[in-house]
Amino acid sequence: MDYLFILILNKSYFNHIIGMKEVFAEWGGDIFSREPKEYIWCESIFLKEGLLPLYIKNISPISFNDEDYISLYWGGWNSLQRWVG
Repeated sequence: MDYLFILILNKSYFNHIIGMKEVFAEWGGDIFSREPKEYIWCESIFLKEGLLPLYIKNISPISFNDEDYISLYWGGWNSLQRWVG
């Protein structure tokens, strides 16, 4: 069975989430944001930033636009295993 977990947040609230940290890459002694951006929440849940699928925009009663909202995708099975033990 396939499934998809997307966390959709207003960007004005995103910076106030407790425990959300961006994951950076280091190369040649310099630190860069990853592309797409990656985040870790509560030290165990990995999320990747992405575009909201068009089918969700079409069925949603809320008008989402990429300038005001951030879409975070669950980082995969390893993320869940770390979270539930």
